[in-house]
Amino acid sequence: MGIFEGFVIYIVLWWVIFFMTLPLRFESQSRPQKGHAESAPAHPRIAFKMALTSGIALIVWLIVYAVIEADVYSFYE
Repeated sequence: MGIFEGFVIYIVLWWVIFFMTLPLRFESQSRPQKGHAESAPAHPRIAFKMALTSGIALIVWLIVYAVIEADVYSFYE
């Protein structure tokens, strides 16, 4: 796996995992302001979710990298 392929796989994994972590610790606003959606989160905690996503994506990417480099599965066949 080259650098570019590894980077692309990491970015795809990061976004998939990020969308999976968005609902964590979700609390909707009890009294939303006028013009705001009732389903909007009161405290989105985006920085925490981005850090969590980065760690999980790194672990998953290392597993994918090991599988590809060990020729368990090859994308080039």
